[in-house]
Amino acid sequence: MSTSESATPPVAPKWLKADDGASITPVPGITIWPMTGDRLMFIFVRIDPNAEVPYHQHINEQVGTVIEGTMRITIGGETRSVTIGDAYHIPPNVPHSVVADEHGCLVIDVFSPPRDDYRLPETR
Repeated sequence: MSTSESATPPVAPKWLKADDGASITPVPGITIWPMTGDRLMFIFVRIDPNAEVPYHQHINEQVGTVIEGTMRITIGGETRSVTIGDAYHIPPNVPHSVVADEHGCLVIDVFSPPRDDYRLPETR
């Protein structure tokens, strides 16, 4: 082991499970479970049946994938239906919105840099 490796303090791992633990409800029908690193944020997003993430934009680059259900996502004026295994990329400052189908859905979103408004209260 090199001197630089021994000088690095140990890092505690983080663990996250969808639908379990501390969560945030940014708008009705949307629940998120965030995990925040230094330069990125990973979140599970549960979208209730027919719930909507209103049109918005942010400085964060965002990528995501659907792991349950189907949703309609509009990115910069283009709308697509995405389902299990589909992924999307939203560049910084591009307006976008989402509407879940009648069964709801679960997605994974990753943001860089992390979104301050999605940090759990104890990590702000």
